[in-house]
Amino acid sequence: MQWNANYGYCGETSLISAGMFYGQYTSQWTARSLASPGVAQTDKDSQLLLGVNDMTAANRMKLSAVTLDSDQQTSTRQFLTWITSMVLRDHPVIIDLLLNMRRSGGELPGDAEYDHIVPVLGLSSQKQGQPADTLTFSDNTGALGLFTLNYRTLPRSRSAANRITAPMYSLLNRPRNYGIAVMGVADPEHVTLPIRLT
Repeated sequence: MQWNANYGYCGETSLISAGMFYGQYTSQWTARSLASPGVAQTDKDSQLLLGVNDMTAANRMKLSAVTLDSDQQTSTRQFLTWITSMVLRDHPVIIDLLLNMRRSGGELPGDAEYDHIVPVLGLSSQKQGQPADTLTFSDNTGALGLFTLNYRTLPRSRSAANRITAPMYSLLNRPRNYGIAVMGVADPEHVTLPIRLT
């Protein structure tokens, strides 16, 4: 379970879980210190954030990773297609989500880009991001924190994501969306033995 202190460790927890898929582990504290060296963990700017220092953290954790070029993103569907293509290649994917602030008791309106970072656990089909597909993810709170949402209804505006009838999580319905896919342990010398945890 992620720590709730120090603005939360959802980014760190998500990158750790992706590393564990390839047999690597580090603590949340260490992951954050690698993402923002020299910044106190009680400082909001120390967080591991998608689109900010995610690739820095991955590189320092010795993980090979790629991101969708958010500057070139033209639609949320393009982002969903990217997620699908990475998951179908068996790469752990970490994405950003909006939290329903009304249902969670959070401070309205929430962040304009995203409120939470989660690892994607699976897809319902192999149709490259079609509207009928579903996405399953963990919100990093344990076995009860598994969610499956439909590609058609997942995207929402910030205000729509906060409606009392909306699900707990949504994806911002316009660019930019942020995600990182972990390809494996960085091994330029080709000396490590591949290990995978499922």
